[in-house]
Amino acid sequence: MPERKKKEEKIPVKPPQTESTPIKFWKQDGDEKPNVSLAPHAADFMETLKSVMGVKDTELAWQILNAGVSALKPMCNEKDSFNVVLQSVHDMQPKDAIEARLAVQASALFSHGLANLRRAETADMMCHADHYANKAIKLLRLHNETIEALNRYRRGGEQKVTVTHAVITEKAIVNNFNGVGGIH
Repeated sequence: MPERKKKEEKIPVKPPQTESTPIKFWKQDGDEKPNVSLAPHAADFMETLKSVMGVKDTELAWQILNAGVSALKPMCNEKDSFNVVLQSVHDMQPKDAIEARLAVQASALFSHGLANLRRAETADMMCHADHYANKAIKLLRLHNETIEALNRYRRGGEQKVTVTHAVITEKAIVNNFNGVGGIH
């Protein structure tokens, strides 16, 4: 006797709780595009997005977000890409579009660098492992340079030099980082 197929009922997926970022993307089976879940205090998506990105223009905020999502698409699905980019940018708290772009760039470089490390580990041939390891090193070095560029931009380009005068020898010691900062 043939079995009857039970009609499967779709149980709606509950949206995720927003943690530290006020915006979270989630996808339910059958949905083509991710849904947006906002923190209770976030009334309007675009206003919240502009606030997270540190910009005043909606189109600019959306363009920066989409650029980061596009950079991460080869490694994870669209929903996760949105969440990774938004969380990274939110944690870095950009004050303007330049800082937001550097935060998105750093996030993408870090993800690609670690993906290449994973590929190096699972490569079948030594030449492939070397290729992926070298690529990972370059990407992660560029990630560090991007973070340094963000920090320099935030400092306004000012450099910190510590000069300590040793009275005993009557010579100045430059770049002695053992003491507390500032010029002595």
